[in-house]
Amino acid sequence: MNPLIVDGALALFFFILAIATSFGQDIYDDQGVIKDSFREPSALIVLTALVTCAPVAVRRRWPLGALVVSSVGVLVHICSSPTAPGHGARVGPAWQGSPSSA
Repeated sequence: MNPLIVDGALALFFFILAIATSFGQDIYDDQGVIKDSFREPSALIVLTALVTCAPVAVRRRWPLGALVVSSVGVLVHICSSPTAPGHGARVGPAWQGSPSSA
């Protein structure tokens, strides 16, 4: 079988899996309120999933480029998280207390 077809199918599988798990999470409590540190998935999830998964389709031809593009997708996803530094979230171990108590 053609390796590009296999890698394309693998990339598509990873993309569908990423979208399904992102939108299929149980983020609401019993009262229908979003649980702490969760938020509803947005279009950014679709974009970062695409940027992260699509390079799998060309990983045999351009392995370093595929790795770099996927890594950038992961980095954008992590940095856009509401718990990322700069989003007002507490950073550091819980035993340290809140940053404002220092």
